[in-house]
Amino acid sequence: MTAHTRRVSLLLGLAGVLFSACVDPGKNTDDSHMMSDEPLLTYTQDAKPLLDHYCADCHAAGGIAPITLTDHASVKAAASAIAKSVTHDRMPPWLPTEQGVDLRYARRMRPEDKQRLLTWLQQGAALGPADAPPRVVLPPRVRPAPARQDLLLDIGDTYQPGAKSADDYRCFVIDPGSPTQAGLPEAKYLRAGEVLPDNKAIVHHVVVFEIDAAHAADAKAKDAAESGPGYTCFGGAGVAGSQITLAWAVGGEVNRLADNQGTLLNKGSVFVVQLHYNLANYRGVGDRTRVRFEFAPTPPEYDVRYLPLLYPPGVQIKAGDPQANQVIAAPVSQILKFLKLPGLTEVTLGSNGTNDVDNFDWTITHGAGPTTHPGVANNATNDRQNGHTTHDY
Repeated sequence: MTAHTRRVSLLLGLAGVLFSACVDPGKNTDDSHMMSDEPLLTYTQDAKPLLDHYCADCHAAGGIAPITLTDHASVKAAASAIAKSVTHDRMPPWLPTEQGVDLRYARRMRPEDKQRLLTWLQQGAALGPADAPPRVVLPPRVRPAPARQDLLLDIGDTYQPGAKSADDYRCFVIDPGSPTQAGLPEAKYLRAGEVLPDNKAIVHHVVVFEIDAAHAADAKAKDAAESGPGYTCFGGAGVAGSQITLAWAVGGEVNRLADNQGTLLNKGSVFVVQLHYNLANYRGVGDRTRVRFEFAPTPPEYDVRYLPLLYPPGVQIKAGDPQANQVIAAPVSQILKFLKLPGLTEVTLGSNGTNDVDNFDWTITHGAGPTTHPGVANNATNDRQNGHTTHDY
């Protein structure tokens, strides 16, 4: 690769569990939002447009969610659960508060939409005329552009999850090289990644790791040591020399960086695709999920790296304690030496979906002294696209 002077953007975050929240139906619908002067709302005119917009990505036939919200009968049967989840902002699942920076591709329900849906439920969830036009005007969903297929990561076979437990974590080794040259033929910069889930009833989340050339054989050895495709894994890839390149969960979008950003993928690397299968809806149908990679045409200005500082077992904050406080020290100078990063100019802080913590304050100490940034909220998916708290070094 031609020598290229560039900046390195290092994303430091609290790595959390990628999850979808689900609530079992209850018996009583909260009627606190009932308004006697409200006109009668209907499913066809008011509720269906909202449910299709906010919920159908997960709550559809053949999906992983426990209930389907694409027809009137199913929605009415789950009315109590929907009311509770929407009232308490558990659905749609979007953890970031409005106190932090604005995030692209946010899934939060607008206040007026939340009120309309709850009112319809409280009024009895009437069906309405089938041919009646919608009364709801929703902004169009803004989505990242699909990833161009410069490289396809294919697990190579249909995997049948182990049905002895509720969840199955499986890692699949993918070598993009040729029979005569293993590993990635040349260094590339990842611009976008898109997960193509096969069996949507069981695929819960996907993490793609790059394994450097020095440790590629270790990953292949773990694969060979177990029968069937892949090997059992949890949390990471289970081998040294790995870095996260992409993470996706149910309802997620294409992971796309800005045009001046990219994640360096080194020559000779192989990839480990980790899949979390939730088997609540497993009916004996296997899975062959794929991942598309789009590469930057030229070395970008920013080389983006991801480094988790804390995994869920390390969170020592008691649930429900408003005075709870935990300090996590991240010495940037040591991180730079560990990662051997040249020319770092920016450090960006964010957090990635943990349901144990509501809010984070970041304090950055550098030459100009400490600077605290309050209200950087629990930023779920796509936080890397939204430039949180950035400092120069």
